[in-house]
Amino acid sequence: MTRQVITWTPARGTESRTWKVCVKVHDPTFTAWFILRCSSLTVAKCAMCGNAGDTLGSIAQAYGTNWMQLWGANIGSVGTVPAYFPASPTGTAAAVVASSTDADAASAAMGFGSFPDGALRLGPTYITSSAIPPALLARRFGMSLSSLFRFNPDLDPSLDSVPQGFAVCIVSQICE
Repeated sequence: MTRQVITWTPARGTESRTWKVCVKVHDPTFTAWFILRCSSLTVAKCAMCGNAGDTLGSIAQAYGTNWMQLWGANIGSVGTVPAYFPASPTGTAAAVVASSTDADAASAAMGFGSFPDGALRLGPTYITSSAIPPALLARRFGMSLSSLFRFNPDLDPSLDSVPQGFAVCIVSQICE
């Protein structure tokens, strides 16, 4: 039996998109025999997975926010904050853990949260209760209009209002 591992890292900007993935398994002994399995994968909104060497500082810079904002969005998730994601001998990321109550260690290392699903939350998700203009929504949550669209790439900037029931990633600039 041969084991194959398939990995995929979605590109930034594909949040909330659903992808259909199909795998065809074929046994060369039986030329007419194969199994086709399909599944749907939805890219989580308002979350990202760290790569080897990422820090809160590097992620915050990439997303145009503050590392303390990201740290604060993840407090209480597990109670620990990895200092960084170093590369392991196998090339995969492994968390180095520091106590989340040790603010000096956490801020010096600019680490980020370790969660059951391995994701770092960028902020909470708000579901709109009614249609609302993007500028009003951004102002309500202390965001710039550009950051509203940056954290919500599935939100069409040409729309006059965000539709009711739309999931919005909120990353307020409270730590600046």
